[in-house]
Amino acid sequence: NAAFIDASKKVYHSGEDQAGFGGPDDETVSVETAGLPENYHHFFFIVECDSKYSFEEIRNPAIRIADGKTNENMIESTITPPVHYNARGLVFCHVWREGDGFMLRNLEEYTGDNMDWPKFLRRFVPGLPPLAEEAAAGQNAEAPAEAAGGTA
Repeated sequence: NAAFIDASKKVYHSGEDQAGFGGPDDETVSVETAGLPENYHHFFFIVECDSKYSFEEIRNPAIRIADGKTNENMIESTITPPVHYNARGLVFCHVWREGDGFMLRNLEEYTGDNMDWPKFLRRFVPGLPPLAEEAAAGQNAEAPAEAAGGTA
């Protein structure tokens, strides 16, 4: 019953398990790197509590990145946010295309509630052009200074 996340059918999710009885891997996200469309460059694996609970209130939360063929762990971590942080999100790792292959970097950065994920994740990808709203905000910020300089 995997739910596809994208049109290429190379990225899919096993489905939501809120009960926690699904064994060691309650939920899985799979990315088939072979045959991914060329415009897929960056993947971030994020865990987010969409319920009334924070990570501190979940018993033994853990995450791992494993090879889909061998099930060998590439990165594995117990989710332990800083004490009294009330973390609701975890940016676990970043996978990106480099040449003919993919690279993997462990991030383990905890976040709060109601994240603007596209904006937040850009910090991990150097050299990206600004988002449309950031570019517009930058143009608006410069406009008054130019107008003031023109009238002086």
